[in-house]
Amino acid sequence: MVNLMDYKKALERILMGKQRKIDVGRIDEEYSITVVGIGLDGKVAEVNNVSKYKKWFNFIRLGALSYVLSFLQVLLKYRPVNIQLNVDGEKLVFFNVWLIAIANIPNYGGGIRICPDACYHDGLFDICIVHSITKRDLLRTFPKAHKGKHIFHPGVAMIKGKQVEVTSEFPVIVQSDGEVLAKTPVNVTIRKDALLIV
Repeated sequence: MVNLMDYKKALERILMGKQRKIDVGRIDEEYSITVVGIGLDGKVAEVNNVSKYKKWFNFIRLGALSYVLSFLQVLLKYRPVNIQLNVDGEKLVFFNVWLIAIANIPNYGGGIRICPDACYHDGLFDICIVHSITKRDLLRTFPKAHKGKHIFHPGVAMIKGKQVEVTSEFPVIVQSDGEVLAKTPVNVTIRKDALLIV
Protein backbone atom coordinates (compact mmCIF):
# COMPACT_ATOMS: atom_id res chain seq x y z
CA MET A 1 0.00 0.00 0.00
CA VAL A 2 1.17 3.53 -0.78
CA ASN A 3 1.63 5.97 2.08
CA LEU A 4 -1.26 8.41 1.63
CA MET A 5 0.94 11.29 2.69
CA ASP A 6 3.44 10.54 -0.11
CA TYR A 7 1.61 12.22 -3.00
CA LYS A 8 4.44 11.65 -5.50
CA LYS A 9 4.32 7.86 -5.07
CA ALA A 10 0.51 7.93 -5.10
CA LEU A 11 0.49 9.91 -8.38
CA GLU A 12 3.12 7.57 -9.85
CA ARG A 13 0.93 4.56 -9.02
CA ILE A 14 -2.13 6.22 -10.61
CA LEU A 15 -0.23 7.11 -13.79
CA MET A 16 1.32 3.65 -14.10
CA GLY A 17 -2.17 2.15 -13.88
CA LYS A 18 -1.07 -0.99 -12.05
CA GLN A 19 -4.19 -2.64 -10.72
CA ARG A 20 -4.80 -5.21 -8.01
CA LYS A 21 -7.77 -6.87 -6.39
CA ILE A 22 -8.39 -6.67 -2.68
CA ASP A 23 -10.84 -8.34 -0.32
CA VAL A 24 -13.77 -6.41 1.11
CA GLY A 25 -15.67 -7.02 4.33
CA ARG A 26 -19.44 -6.79 4.52
CA ILE A 27 -21.25 -5.88 7.73
CA ASP A 28 -24.93 -6.59 7.22
CA GLU A 29 -25.66 -4.09 4.38
CA GLU A 30 -22.46 -2.01 4.74
CA TYR A 31 -18.91 -2.56 3.47
CA SER A 32 -15.47 -2.35 5.07
CA ILE A 33 -12.04 -2.02 3.54
CA THR A 34 -9.93 -1.98 6.71
CA VAL A 35 -11.12 -3.11 10.17
CA VAL A 36 -14.49 -3.71 11.80
CA GLY A 37 -14.19 -2.71 15.47
CA ILE A 38 -16.72 -3.87 18.03
CA GLY A 39 -17.01 -2.73 21.65
CA LEU A 40 -14.50 -0.33 23.15
CA ASP A 41 -13.04 0.82 19.85
CA GLY A 42 -16.53 1.30 18.40
CA LYS A 43 -17.24 3.68 21.27
CA VAL A 44 -13.82 5.31 20.78
CA ALA A 45 -14.67 5.94 17.10
CA GLU A 46 -18.01 7.45 18.10
CA VAL A 47 -16.42 9.79 20.66
CA ASN A 48 -13.48 10.65 18.39
CA ASN A 49 -15.71 11.54 15.42
CA VAL A 50 -17.65 14.17 17.38
CA SER A 51 -14.66 15.54 19.29
CA LYS A 52 -13.31 19.03 18.66
CA TYR A 53 -9.72 17.88 19.06
CA LYS A 54 -9.82 15.39 16.12
CA LYS A 55 -9.74 18.12 13.45
CA TRP A 56 -7.03 19.99 15.31
CA PHE A 57 -4.81 16.89 15.66
CA ASN A 58 -5.39 15.99 12.00
CA PHE A 59 -4.49 19.55 10.98
CA ILE A 60 -1.10 19.28 12.68
CA ARG A 61 -0.66 15.73 11.31
CA LEU A 62 -0.91 14.05 14.70
CA GLY A 63 -4.22 12.30 14.07
CA ALA A 64 -3.15 9.21 16.02
CA LEU A 65 -3.12 11.30 19.20
CA SER A 66 -6.84 12.01 18.84
CA TYR A 67 -7.49 8.24 19.03
CA VAL A 68 -5.31 7.93 22.11
CA LEU A 69 -7.14 10.80 23.81
CA SER A 70 -10.55 9.33 22.88
CA PHE A 71 -9.42 5.89 24.07
CA LEU A 72 -8.47 7.26 27.50
CA GLN A 73 -11.71 9.23 27.72
CA VAL A 74 -13.88 6.18 26.89
CA LEU A 75 -11.88 3.78 29.06
CA LEU A 76 -12.85 5.66 32.22
CA LYS A 77 -16.52 4.58 31.94
CA TYR A 78 -16.51 1.62 29.56
CA ARG A 79 -17.82 -1.72 30.81
CA PRO A 80 -16.66 -4.98 29.13
CA VAL A 81 -19.29 -7.38 27.82
CA ASN A 82 -19.70 -11.14 27.37
CA ILE A 83 -19.63 -12.08 23.70
CA GLN A 84 -20.56 -15.11 21.63
CA LEU A 85 -18.81 -15.53 18.29
CA ASN A 86 -19.70 -17.90 15.50
CA VAL A 87 -16.66 -18.09 13.23
CA ASP A 88 -17.18 -20.26 10.15
CA GLY A 89 -19.66 -22.36 12.09
CA GLU A 90 -17.55 -22.72 15.25
CA LYS A 91 -19.15 -21.20 18.35
CA LEU A 92 -16.85 -19.43 20.80
CA VAL A 93 -17.67 -17.60 24.03
CA PHE A 94 -15.51 -14.87 25.57
CA PHE A 95 -16.13 -13.15 28.89
CA ASN A 96 -15.43 -9.53 29.80
CA VAL A 97 -14.59 -8.54 26.24
CA TRP A 98 -13.18 -5.06 25.75
CA LEU A 99 -13.00 -5.17 21.99
CA ILE A 100 -13.15 -7.34 18.91
CA ALA A 101 -11.30 -6.25 15.77
CA ILE A 102 -12.16 -8.07 12.55
CA ALA A 103 -9.37 -7.04 10.23
CA ASN A 104 -8.73 -7.06 6.50
CA ILE A 105 -5.51 -5.06 6.97
CA PRO A 106 -3.08 -4.88 9.92
CA ASN A 107 -3.55 -1.23 11.00
CA TYR A 108 -6.23 1.16 12.15
CA GLY A 109 -6.76 4.10 14.49
CA GLY A 110 -3.73 6.10 13.42
CA GLY A 111 -1.29 3.19 13.08
CA ILE A 112 -2.35 0.68 15.73
CA ARG A 113 -1.28 -2.77 14.46
CA ILE A 114 -4.33 -4.51 15.88
CA CYS A 115 -3.96 -7.61 13.66
CA PRO A 116 -0.33 -7.56 12.50
CA ASP A 117 -0.67 -10.61 10.21
CA ALA A 118 -3.83 -9.48 8.41
CA CYS A 119 -3.60 -9.56 4.61
CA TYR A 120 -6.04 -7.80 2.27
CA HIS A 121 -5.92 -10.51 -0.43
CA ASP A 122 -5.97 -13.86 1.40
CA GLY A 123 -9.75 -14.26 1.63
CA LEU A 124 -9.65 -14.33 5.45
CA PHE A 125 -10.21 -11.98 8.34
CA ASP A 126 -7.75 -11.82 11.21
CA ILE A 127 -9.78 -11.44 14.41
CA CYS A 128 -8.42 -9.97 17.65
CA ILE A 129 -10.42 -10.42 20.86
CA VAL A 130 -9.26 -8.56 23.98
CA HIS A 131 -10.92 -10.15 26.99
CA SER A 132 -10.71 -11.02 30.68
CA ILE A 133 -8.16 -8.38 31.62
CA THR A 134 -8.37 -5.51 34.08
CA LYS A 135 -8.60 -1.88 33.06
CA ARG A 136 -5.10 -1.33 34.45
CA ASP A 137 -3.71 -4.24 32.44
CA LEU A 138 -5.44 -2.93 29.33
CA LEU A 139 -3.74 0.43 29.84
CA ARG A 140 -0.36 -1.32 30.12
CA THR A 141 -1.03 -3.44 27.03
CA PHE A 142 -2.47 -0.69 24.78
CA PRO A 143 0.90 0.94 23.88
CA LYS A 144 2.19 -2.46 22.69
CA ALA A 145 -0.53 -2.52 20.03
CA HIS A 146 1.29 0.16 18.04
CA LYS A 147 3.91 -2.47 17.19
CA GLY A 148 1.54 -5.46 17.23
CA LYS A 149 3.11 -6.86 20.42
CA HIS A 150 -0.20 -6.98 22.31
CA ILE A 151 -1.01 -10.32 20.63
CA PHE A 152 1.33 -12.11 23.08
CA HIS A 153 -0.78 -11.12 26.09
CA PRO A 154 -2.82 -14.06 27.52
CA GLY A 155 -5.94 -11.86 27.41
CA VAL A 156 -5.68 -11.44 23.65
CA ALA A 157 -7.04 -14.19 21.38
CA MET A 158 -6.20 -14.23 17.67
CA ILE A 159 -8.21 -16.30 15.18
CA LYS A 160 -8.93 -16.32 11.44
CA GLY A 161 -12.17 -16.80 9.54
CA LYS A 162 -14.38 -15.84 6.59
CA GLN A 163 -17.69 -15.34 8.35
CA VAL A 164 -18.11 -13.90 11.84
CA GLU A 165 -21.38 -13.55 13.73
CA VAL A 166 -21.15 -11.47 16.90
CA THR A 167 -23.76 -11.51 19.65
CA SER A 168 -23.35 -9.71 22.97
CA GLU A 169 -25.22 -9.70 26.29
CA PHE A 170 -26.24 -6.11 25.55
CA PRO A 171 -25.78 -4.09 22.33
CA VAL A 172 -22.36 -2.54 21.74
CA ILE A 173 -21.20 -0.18 19.00
CA VAL A 174 -19.79 -1.46 15.72
CA GLN A 175 -17.51 0.77 13.65
CA SER A 176 -15.77 0.25 10.35
CA ASP A 177 -13.14 2.40 8.71
CA GLY A 178 -13.65 4.85 11.60
CA GLU A 179 -17.40 5.30 11.02
CA VAL A 180 -20.09 4.04 13.41
CA LEU A 181 -22.34 1.61 11.51
CA ALA A 182 -24.50 -0.37 13.90
CA LYS A 183 -24.77 -2.18 17.20
CA THR A 184 -24.47 -5.88 17.89
CA PRO A 185 -25.66 -8.41 16.89
CA VAL A 186 -23.89 -8.26 13.52
CA ASN A 187 -22.78 -10.62 10.78
CA VAL A 188 -19.45 -9.88 9.06
CA THR A 189 -18.40 -11.72 5.91
CA ILE A 190 -15.46 -11.39 3.53
CA ARG A 191 -15.66 -11.13 -0.23
CA LYS A 192 -12.39 -12.16 -1.82
CA ASP A 193 -11.00 -9.98 -4.62
CA ALA A 194 -14.18 -7.89 -4.56
CA LEU A 195 -12.58 -4.49 -5.25
CA LEU A 196 -10.20 -3.45 -8.00
CA ILE A 197 -7.82 -0.68 -6.95
CA VAL A 198 -4.93 1.21 -8.52
